[in-house]
Amino acid sequence: MMRRLEAFLLILVMLLVLTSCTANNGAVNVTASKVKSDNTLDGSSYSACLQAVTEVTVVPKVTATITGVKFKVGDHVNQGDVLITLDRSDIQNQFNQAKATYDIAKTNYENTQKGTAASTRLKLQQAVDTAQIGEESATIAFNTAQSSYDKVNFQVAIGEASSYDLQQAESALKNAQCALDTANTNLKSAQDTLKLNDSTLIPESITVAAKQVDSAKASLATAQSSLDNTKIGAPISGVLSVLNATTGEIATAQSTNVTLIDTSSVNLVISVTGSDVLQLQNGISVPVTLNDVAKGYTGTIISVSPSADAKTGLFEVKINIDNSTGELRAGMLATAQFNSETAATPALYVPQQSVLQENGEFYVYKVIGNGVEKTSVELGANKNLYIEIKSGLSADDTVVVDGVDKLNETSKVNVIKSIE
Repeated sequence: MMRRLEAFLLILVMLLVLTSCTANNGAVNVTASKVKSDNTLDGSSYSACLQAVTEVTVVPKVTATITGVKFKVGDHVNQGDVLITLDRSDIQNQFNQAKATYDIAKTNYENTQKGTAASTRLKLQQAVDTAQIGEESATIAFNTAQSSYDKVNFQVAIGEASSYDLQQAESALKNAQCALDTANTNLKSAQDTLKLNDSTLIPESITVAAKQVDSAKASLATAQSSLDNTKIGAPISGVLSVLNATTGEIATAQSTNVTLIDTSSVNLVISVTGSDVLQLQNGISVPVTLNDVAKGYTGTIISVSPSADAKTGLFEVKINIDNSTGELRAGMLATAQFNSETAATPALYVPQQSVLQENGEFYVYKVIGNGVEKTSVELGANKNLYIEIKSGLSADDTVVVDGVDKLNETSKVNVIKSIE
């Protein structure tokens, strides 16, 4: 009997508590959550080996015996420094021969300009000029004869001249026409002869001599280049990372090579997923850690591939890291750590259970004082138990999580628990 009484009293107390909770001005007890300011990259990390910003490999352009190696691996060199010297005796002889051939061709060209070819052309040009003068004189004579004939013909028609006068004028016109035809023929012949001479390639012609000079000049330039290439210089300033050269050996492009790297800054080239690459852009700072170096570094994104690799489906992202101290080395394993501060624009999230759907539209109940506001939202990607809000809320807003099924736009709420 005593146990029944205790049970009755316990039930009565529970009813009183529940009544007091719901009777708080008609407010609905709810759990609320502040909108999270986070992003989809939080916790993502990618590793790869560091690469030199610039890496240049130099090989000999001529085959010759190595006479000197001026530096060793690890040395810093400046652009233009001579790294390797080659024996130049044979190449010097080739250059001397090419120089002699060029000098001979140049002298022959100069003599040809002043010699027979030039003299012949001058005479032919004079013949053209003379024929041109003759043609002009014949044209004037013909025009005069034509005018005289026309005048006499008119006078005969009006009775002021005889038929004999007309015959004389006609004869003079025919003679002038014949002289003009001859002058035209002579001019064309002289012009054709000059043209044929200019276009005919003979050993003494200026054209052939000029081409011989051009050919010899090209050979001389090639010989000079070979001579210059007996000194292998540094194309950039940097550190020697590879040096395959020994004094006394024959230098060839297959066996001899030098590699220079510029490590004033290094690149970390990683491949990231499609969901991560959407948050990245040039200029974003990225924390970078290395297994071989205790301290952390900060890199800067300098390129983001616009398309995924066809085989892996991943996007290449290049991060540049300052290495003015020289602590970093190409080949070191490094890890880029993306966090909420890495993304170009932080994303907003709310618990998935706070989002409701009605007539194809998504909405949440935003807490306003002791009331709520039904707010339409645009959703993004899911992340664990949260969902991204692309529009409709700000980072300062608070939404109802538990108790949303009991609410409407006029509901009052009593926040009994907040999720931070």
